[in-house]
This record gives sequence, C-alpha cells and structure tokens, in this order.
Amino acid sequence: MNTNRILDEVNRWETNEEKLSKILPNSVSNGKFLKLKLNFFEKIEAKYGGTKDLGEQMLLAKVRDRAKEIERLIYPKKANRWWQRLFRPIFRQFDLRKERVAIGKHNEGLKQDLVDQGFKGAIPELERKISEGAKSIIVQMSYFTTSREKVDFRISFERNDEGKYERKGVEAALTPQGSEKTVRHNFVDGESVMHALKMQSLLAGRAVKEGPEWTQLDFNDRDATGSAKMRSVPVSDGFDLYDQLERAKHLVNLVDAYSALARGIPYRFKGDVDGQQRDFTLHADPLNDRLYVLDPEGKPVSLTNLKRENTFEEFSLSMKGQEHKNVVKHGMSVVR
Repeated sequence: MNTNRILDEVNRWETNEEKLSKILPNSVSNGKFLKLKLNFFEKIEAKYGGTKDLGEQMLLAKVRDRAKEIERLIYPKKANRWWQRLFRPIFRQFDLRKERVAIGKHNEGLKQDLVDQGFKGAIPELERKISEGAKSIIVQMSYFTTSREKVDFRISFERNDEGKYERKGVEAALTPQGSEKTVRHNFVDGESVMHALKMQSLLAGRAVKEGPEWTQLDFNDRDATGSAKMRSVPVSDGFDLYDQLERAKHLVNLVDAYSALARGIPYRFKGDVDGQQRDFTLHADPLNDRLYVLDPEGKPVSLTNLKRENTFEEFSLSMKGQEHKNVVKHGMSVVR
C-alpha cells in the first residue's frame, strides 16, 4: 500500500484544528468540539479496523488510545461512558454507510466521465489505486494514432477532504513510434478536460470546429510548463471551410471533407502528381487561414499540382468510427 490512509485523515483533522485554535482559541476545548473529535476518531476505528497494513495498524492503536482519553474528558463518570457506548456505534455505522454510498456514486460518475471522454482504458488502474487509498493518483494509457506515432495520456486525480476523488487534469504527449523523444505535450486542467480524440487531434496540430468557432493549439505561444496556448478562431473572423474547400473540389467530396476536417480528422484521398498516383491528406489551419495538403512523407503539396484520380478511395470517419478499440499492440491500445 503506497499511502497511510489513517495518517492522511488524522493530519487533515489536526491541520484544521490548528487553524481553528488560532482564530478561536477556546473553541477546541469545549464539549461540542470534543464530541466531534471523539466521533472522528471512532469513525477512523470503524472505517479502517480491518486494515492489513502494518503502518495503519500501529497508528490505529494510537487512535483508539486517543479516543479513550477524549471520552474520559467528555464523560468523567464511568456509567455515562458505558451508556454512551451503547448508542454511538449505531449512529456511527449509519454515517459511515451514508458516506460510502455517496463516495460510491461519485466514483461511478467519475468512471462514466472517463468512458464518455474516451479514457475507458484507464478505469482498471484507477479502481485499483482508489482501493489502495492513495491521496494522489496518476493513471496512464497510450493510443497509436497512426502507424508512426502514439499519444500518451497521464490523467491525475486528487482526493478531497470528503474522501472523493476529483480529476485535476490530463497531460497528453505525442511521440513517434520507436522513439523516446516527445514531440509535443500539453496539459488540460480538470475543468477543461475534453474528449481524448479531440486532444489527439489538437496535439497533432489539427483544428476542431465546435459551433461557431474553431479550436486550435498555438505551438508558437507556450506557457511556463511548455503547454501550447489554446486558441479559438470564430468562423466570423474569416476562415470559412466551405470556401476553402472550393479550391479542392476537383479532388475531394466536399461534404465528406468538411465533416472530417471539422472534427479534426485529416481527410484522406488519392491523387495524381506528375502521372504518379499517391495517397494524400487534406488539413485545415484556421489560425493561419489556410487549407493545405500533405503527401505520405508529411511534405506539403500544392493543390494546383494535384489531379483527381479516376477511381479513388475517400475516408469519411465519424466520431463513432474513431472510438478507441480495445486492440492491443505491444501492450498498448491501438486506435483503428
């Protein structure tokens, strides 16, 4: 076990008690406060009484001793202590059961959010680390976005004072396959977390359209952590994808191309350059108000030099078709 859960909770109580004593010095010694403290320590006993961790067992013995000391302060008479012990466990078990239900519902919602945002593969590791009681959790997963590159995700969580885990953010890193060198990385905080597919597209340098505006990372403007700034480009500012695609209508299906590019998916097509038939990808770049084509090696190709092949394969990939499949390649999931 990588954390002492009892120590975490006791430290949190003592920190709050110290803050309160500085503001209201007499409040931490009155009867009401001592009853709250007794309830806290007895709840710790009930909550972690079955722990197998030696460090927690040792601290639990100290907690029991401290609870008895506080009980004697509140109920000096032995008869009163025995009487109170008949009822306190009943209310305590009720509180613990209510707490477990609330945390369980919260964790289920947390896992559903991961599923909805394309991080289903992170759930088993998250469940394991939650069961261990770790205060801070980082789960990792990787997807191959193409045959030549993959995206590594590090999703971080922090346990709050109520014992519930909150997502702090997601760090994504784009790395060429077979290389240890990260090409690009970006961090998105917990409140701004987006679907994994959108993060992949943005990190690969592609734009995604949502409503009346485009979202794109500006790799020429980074914060102190090295993360590129997120830019929003309203459609009203001038970049009109339909107008841009008119330049390529001799090469692509305009409806399919628009649908793919708006979701940050490169539009693939076959074309002819100097009599050679090759595969190409079409990309939208709203930040620089342009549409551009790349060849299989990633080199730019002028639209004017391209001719449409008589028979060609077009790819119109929907978000459903881009869902992460549980396919394993060298121990990692592969996007297909």
